[in-house]
Amino acid sequence: MVPHARALVVVLGALALYAGQLALSTWLMTRHRYGPVEWLLRAVTLARLPHDRDRSAATR
Repeated sequence: MVPHARALVVVLGALALYAGQLALSTWLMTRHRYGPVEWLLRAVTLARLPHDRDRSAATR
């Protein structure tokens, strides 16, 4: 029973982590135009800071 309980804890932990990431991603993407990695890659390739805020979010 213990190995099955450990597997259940791992699966429930993975589902909780996924739900948290999904909620954070939804919150972040409603407020910003780019995700953090895309923003960083744009900053490096453009050699300047990209616009961070979405124009439609500024009018809300």
